[in-house]
Amino acid sequence: MLGYLLLIALGAVGLMLGIRPVGEQSAWLHLSIGRQLIGGGGFGRVDPWVPWATQPYIPTEWLPDVAAYKLYELFGLSGIAWLRAAGVLLLLAVTIWSARRLADTVPSLIAAGAALVGAGHALTARPQLLGFVLLSLAVVAWWQMASDLRPRWWLVPLTWVWASSHGLWVVGIGFGVVTIAGLALDRRLTWVSARRLLAVPALSLVAAALTPIGPALLLTPLTVGRDVRDFVGEWQASSAHDLATFVTLCMLALVALSWARSRRVPPWWQIAHLVVAFVATLAMERTVAVGAVVAAPLLAQTMQSWRGTPYVALPRRDAMAWLAMGVSALLIAVPLAATFAPRPTDVPTGLQSALSNLPAGTVVMEDTNMSAWVGWVAPQLRPVKDSRSEIFSRQQHLGYARLVAAAPGWDRILDRSGATRALVLTDSPLAAALHEREGWATVGTDDGYSLMGRP
Repeated sequence: MLGYLLLIALGAVGLMLGIRPVGEQSAWLHLSIGRQLIGGGGFGRVDPWVPWATQPYIPTEWLPDVAAYKLYELFGLSGIAWLRAAGVLLLLAVTIWSARRLADTVPSLIAAGAALVGAGHALTARPQLLGFVLLSLAVVAWWQMASDLRPRWWLVPLTWVWASSHGLWVVGIGFGVVTIAGLALDRRLTWVSARRLLAVPALSLVAAALTPIGPALLLTPLTVGRDVRDFVGEWQASSAHDLATFVTLCMLALVALSWARSRRVPPWWQIAHLVVAFVATLAMERTVAVGAVVAAPLLAQTMQSWRGTPYVALPRRDAMAWLAMGVSALLIAVPLAATFAPRPTDVPTGLQSALSNLPAGTVVMEDTNMSAWVGWVAPQLRPVKDSRSEIFSRQQHLGYARLVAAAPGWDRILDRSGATRALVLTDSPLAAALHEREGWATVGTDDGYSLMGRP
């Protein structure tokens, strides 16, 4: 009974995290990319939205972008909210499956719940959520391969889908190589079994090169954002004061302390998984969720060892009941999304009409937090800079920061941009400077933002 109560509680939390109005700026960006691709447009050296970008944009997440836009055409923002809820529930389901193969129901659900908290930054309406679902499947697959040394060839076509959806496919391949290295240290591999297992990441790399992006995709993890990481919050080092980071570190600490106190020496491949999870958790905010997903089965196995008994496999009848509950949650999410998420949040919708009526090609100085939304509702405009940080040089980022702060020289940067409109926070230094020093007039205000025009 306790297991069912925990499962229902986790499902309810998953629904709550997924069913909420769309407000993430990245959601508007990826909807715009989907619209651009479906409309026959593309991205080249001259960017179709920001012609003065210094790097071409590569739509590496084209598959979920296109799918999300088609869903939006059918169901509006409610469809996007449902898609986010489906992603959260799928991530939870695969994490539970990963843990339940190693531990009884209660410790498995506790480990999966902790992993859901640790993955909190990834639970947004953007393709990276699908990337973490696929990562959790890869973790399951490599645990199975470490157990019986039989290749899971289905990871190869899965990597093609993954490489068309999010850059985490590289982590999946690296995770496999690390697992194989650990198995080699455990002296469990023959030359034949090692070659068969190594064929999985090798063929997965080939599959990634065969996406519509082509072999150029293989280099994007090494080049995207290389020179501008310090301008993107999620690329910064993670902090233990952050709840997701703290919970994930606690998961890993429990595993490490339990191993240290146990007489049983863990296999090298599991030690390698623990190291990977620690490094991912501490590397940057964006990869904390990687640590949480990798830590879930380790924590479940550790909690089961505390019981001192081998785990009992989930009975088939209970497995079917759990599956039915998961499908029911997806169905329940449909009316909930239609009720609670038909309209956007955290955007100045009162200014949408004014933005949409501006002439095509009008250059707009936008607050970065609004650039993706403006690009969605008024695609005819030309932003000074949008949220695709990787396509701008470091000098452009520094200039934009100076402009937003109205720091010395900001007026020259504004003049060079050619902007005749600005969408900025009403109480920002730039809004005050535009009004007091340049004589810009406020055209309209909404939700803390002002649309201003050059006199």
